[in-house]
Amino acid sequence: MQIPDKMGEKYGFDISAIIFLIVLGIILISLLSILFPALLISMIIGAESQTNPFEVGAWLIPFLVANLAIFSFGILYYKEFLPNKIKKSFNIILNFEISQKTASIVFAILIHGSIIFTANELNQNELDAL
Repeated sequence: MQIPDKMGEKYGFDISAIIFLIVLGIILISLLSILFPALLISMIIGAESQTNPFEVGAWLIPFLVANLAIFSFGILYYKEFLPNKIKKSFNIILNFEISQKTASIVFAILIHGSIIFTANELNQNELDAL
């Protein structure tokens, strides 16, 4: 009896591809509310809303510029069109590793800091703001 290398090979599909497609779908749905905020509101309220559902949000331009820049640098790095100085900087960042202990300490500090600064919001009654 031969053991398949991948779990999905036995059934003719790749589980990682299925998970990737599901996560990509969730990300695209969540990005709709950032890029077109009125679309979500018009879907919930319905015909009562007088706004254009495809009116772009304030974050559309920064989102597109940042993603195009990252995508462009990625292509230039892959095609090896970047100067050596920038290429070495990317390699330093890509090969940078810290110990598990240091990462755990930094993670704990960030989580505790977040809890400390947001704990006060638990005492606020949101109905008072209306």
